[in-house]
Amino acid sequence: MTGTSDPKPARKARKRADGEGTIRWNETRKLFVARIMVGYRPDGKPDVREVKSKKKGECRKKLDAIKVRMADGSLGDAKSGRETVTEYLDWWLTSIDGTMDSESLRRHRDGVKRMKPLIGRHKVADLRPEHVVSMLATLRTTTYTRGKAGQARTLSPRTIRYCFVTLRKALDTALRSGAVARNVARVIEAPVVPKVEVVAHRTDDMGRVMETFATSDDRLATLYTLAVFTGCRRGELLGLKWDDVDFEAGLLTIRRTLRGAKDGKPDFREGGKTARSVRTFKLSPDALTALSIQKDRQDSEREALGDAYADHDLVFATPLGTPLDRDNVTKRLGRVLKAASIPAARPFHTLRHDNATLSLLAGVNAKTTADRLGHHSPAFTLERYTHAVRELDDDAADRLQAVLREARRKATDAS
Repeated sequence: MTGTSDPKPARKARKRADGEGTIRWNETRKLFVARIMVGYRPDGKPDVREVKSKKKGECRKKLDAIKVRMADGSLGDAKSGRETVTEYLDWWLTSIDGTMDSESLRRHRDGVKRMKPLIGRHKVADLRPEHVVSMLATLRTTTYTRGKAGQARTLSPRTIRYCFVTLRKALDTALRSGAVARNVARVIEAPVVPKVEVVAHRTDDMGRVMETFATSDDRLATLYTLAVFTGCRRGELLGLKWDDVDFEAGLLTIRRTLRGAKDGKPDFREGGKTARSVRTFKLSPDALTALSIQKDRQDSEREALGDAYADHDLVFATPLGTPLDRDNVTKRLGRVLKAASIPAARPFHTLRHDNATLSLLAGVNAKTTADRLGHHSPAFTLERYTHAVRELDDDAADRLQAVLREARRKATDAS
């Protein structure tokens, strides 16, 4: 009997371990596509990340990078990249809510609103640089109406740049999570915002500004007055606490910025806008007097309400003690200036410019002025306030001439 061996059983396909992922050739897209499930999204659906490349080895490297970030916890929560830009941006806005001040969040929301009709239909993973370039070109010709007259205007370069920055930040999040292979907003040049010289009140108007505040019955007049005396930013002044004021030494310390309010409680950003925002400087006697008036008024309001007063130790607050709304403060100031026929394009920030201009014209050196304003360098201050520097230059020429004439006179008398 002839011996025969039994046929070898068919080799079973190796089962992939959980979290290993797959790499397959996509004939339609002519790419290697790697997919890996990294968990579940908040809505309960599988969170599947996808990367692709024309080379299998490169695709595997991208897949391995996702695994490494899964292991060290840096992958983050994100979409898959197969949703539309509209869906992704809506999700991204939700993810950043509460991580920044209300003004920055408002700008991002405005940017998303303007971009969605232009690029919202594209898949996030399929977004290309030319889509972004086309979007920017359209935004430059977009018009809108403003005011009762309905005058048509185009978007400012700064607004267009805000839109671009919003998209770039959103795609950075997608890139870190592996939802996209690259941030297409980082391979094109950002829109340029032309340098615009800041507008302060004319020197002869500044006296009227201070007189207007002194005679105004607006309960925030002290806030406006302190803005001129200190040059502080709006959020810095609204974030002031009484512990930041040293009446005995005549010092003011800026430690935080008010970002907004949550359930009637202040939402602070500790440390201020920049690294140099935390600062302490001397107050003038008039500024200290204004703060004393504010303290007396607030003490009266606190006493009248008793336990109903929401005491957050804020220097400037509503009659109930709750944080002031930043936009409402600016609108109120605009109405005060308008009633006095004093122009101000950006009412509150114009007072900061007034302080810088007056400081330089008063002979305060650029280093001290920059430190008090929280600027990163004296050069930035001088560049930003070139109008004041020009006036200083004119004054310097007159003073130099006076010194030389006096020297000549003394020389003539001696001879």
